[in-house]
Amino acid sequence: MDGDVVGVRIIPPVIEFYDAETSTIHCQNVTVQNISSSSKQIKFHGPDSKVTATVEFSTEERQDYQDRIILQVDDDVIEIPLCAYSPQPLLDLEGPVDFGCVVRNCKVLSKEITLYNHGTLPGNFTISYSGEKPVTIKPTKGTLKPHTAQNVKVEFVTKYVGILNEEAEVQLDGQEPSTLQIKAEVVESSLQILSPKNGQQLKCIKFGCIYYGTDKTQPAVLFNNSPDVVNFVTSLDEEAEGMEWDTFAKTKSCSSSLTSLMRALPNQGTLLPYEKVPIFFRFSPRYNNSRQGWKGTSTPPPRQDFALYMNIVTVGNSGGSDVTNEKEIGIGEGDQRTPLDSVQQVIHSLHILLTGQGISTFKKKEPKFNPGITPLVVGEVGQLVDVKVDELKAYQQGSLFRGSEDTRTSTR
Repeated sequence: MDGDVVGVRIIPPVIEFYDAETSTIHCQNVTVQNISSSSKQIKFHGPDSKVTATVEFSTEERQDYQDRIILQVDDDVIEIPLCAYSPQPLLDLEGPVDFGCVVRNCKVLSKEITLYNHGTLPGNFTISYSGEKPVTIKPTKGTLKPHTAQNVKVEFVTKYVGILNEEAEVQLDGQEPSTLQIKAEVVESSLQILSPKNGQQLKCIKFGCIYYGTDKTQPAVLFNNSPDVVNFVTSLDEEAEGMEWDTFAKTKSCSSSLTSLMRALPNQGTLLPYEKVPIFFRFSPRYNNSRQGWKGTSTPPPRQDFALYMNIVTVGNSGGSDVTNEKEIGIGEGDQRTPLDSVQQVIHSLHILLTGQGISTFKKKEPKFNPGITPLVVGEVGQLVDVKVDELKAYQQGSLFRGSEDTRTSTR
């Protein structure tokens, strides 16, 4: 161990006097122990014996001193360092400041580090940052009383994606200039729709053809590919409705409303960092017959092709604080504040295309005939008649008894 030399142990190995005031006697004990198996001559001390001496120090000037004490053991000379320090501030700043992996969402992140003064005199400090990154340090200078501590706040705005590795210059009383490391990794927030089969990212959900009045559901996985908790809400983009490629594209009564045509389940929720949750997209085409006109002339439901965009938007965040366009409000002016003074910003929006086709279950009915007796068309008359008059063709009349000699064939 430290202080063991030539068979003796010196405790302490270095004699130090801290905060040595002038015109004051400072005392400290030093012990020399024989740890060898033979006698040592410091006068005469047998094995395992020890001797304790008291070292006194006094000064008339406030300054630091260094000296030594000579100790002779048998024929060996041992030097014990002697140091005396005048009262002074002893500042210690924690660090580095590491924000870790964060999301680019234009939010203000903050961390606090502590500045200590372990000395007996007040100490001044200065912290300066001259970089171009959105980093703020508060306070940047001040005086710390003896045996006290002060928090220093470091703020960082997550505006840009990339690695942050900045340095702030630190000047503490009685010490050489040093640096404070400020680190962070800023990543892009990313909501993704993944295939439940192979985990590949999906840009489009295809429902294919389904009948009017039925529903079809497609499963997927919603992935929060970010180190932050996010809240999401789904909504159809009604300003970009897509296209209905048919002659009935402009007949809005022929299809259901957008809010019920395609939807996501769940339509809102909270995702933990890097969490995956199942999400289901449902396509529900509906057809509403016209309430005007003859029932017998009603047309069957047309085929319609839909291409709609759904937005999955994340708003707010669990960490940091929202970036708002807030103004300072004086005392008594709170009633004059408008909602436009505080605007919550959207962090991320995911657009996914949903496509599907609505088709009819109606099948074209062939005309029915009564051969030989009433050779007339006997097609049904009703709401679902599919054969129009101009589509009918001429048919041959037949005799009731096809083997008769009077069988005649005529065309009407």
